[in-house]
Amino acid sequence: MSHIITRRNAFKVFGTAAFVAASTLAIPQRASAQVAKIRIGGSGRPVPQTYSRATDGYKNAFPPGTEIDYVNVAGGSQIIAALAGNSLDISLVGSPPMVTAFAAGTDISMIYIQETTLKSEGLVVRNASGIKSVKELKGKKVGVMFNTSAHFGILNAMKINGLSNSDVRLLNVKTDAMFALWSRGEIDAAFTWAPHMGKLMADGGTKIFEDGDLVPHGILSFDAIVVRNDFKKRHPELVPTCRSSTASVTCSGTILSPSSSRWQSSPRSAPRTCERSSKPTNSSSPRKRLARPGLVGPVNWMRESTRP
Repeated sequence: MSHIITRRNAFKVFGTAAFVAASTLAIPQRASAQVAKIRIGGSGRPVPQTYSRATDGYKNAFPPGTEIDYVNVAGGSQIIAALAGNSLDISLVGSPPMVTAFAAGTDISMIYIQETTLKSEGLVVRNASGIKSVKELKGKKVGVMFNTSAHFGILNAMKINGLSNSDVRLLNVKTDAMFALWSRGEIDAAFTWAPHMGKLMADGGTKIFEDGDLVPHGILSFDAIVVRNDFKKRHPELVPTCRSSTASVTCSGTILSPSSSRWQSSPRSAPRTCERSSKPTNSSSPRKRLARPGLVGPVNWMRESTRP
């Protein structure tokens, strides 16, 4: 049975298992005639992709001879622009910029929901500012990278606390420039993600709001893996391999924590719903591998958390 999804239908089923199934089953069943280069986006965040890159997980998972190019990206808006401009093939991205890209007609597909974001992003305020709550941001300057999940987070945090866009001065700041503005006292607060969030907290900042605080209000964002549709059609074998390599890190219970300038791993009990291997078997097609269970936990969690 073929599955066709339009942008209009995608929004109707956004956040449901139907949306996930429709996105993943779109991969054609034909082998890649020639293994070429795959360009994977990454930002150094403590996520499975960073771990796979540091431990040669991708190199070991892909067919021999596959050329892997790691592209450094600062945030969702840059990721979407790179995918649309054919300078990136596959990447982890937050759901807000991903859905915006769908609405704009960007030729990409979501192939995997990696995690719901609860603590990985948040609002950090300068201790010297005296700000103790989101409501006290009125008249203050807040740094955030526009068109990202962090931008989505601060706008919704303001909304549920009765603040309008005119009440707070939001400054469009790239993550790599955030600390410089913070250290010079040019911003009173910042809404960003790890590891930048931790760096601000270590320099006289306190986190007073995080993305998980939006959940009781029926607002949820998640991280997902997206791929250019043209690349997906030309190299169908590489797409599920990339996804299963990421899933193997997530499901093995490996977590990443910053230590100096390197990410190191430590074991943690694995989710029971995850049973994936980083080595796809030859007996299953790309379509079947992408249709395997494994998203049940996150999708059900989203259903439960968004009920009135």
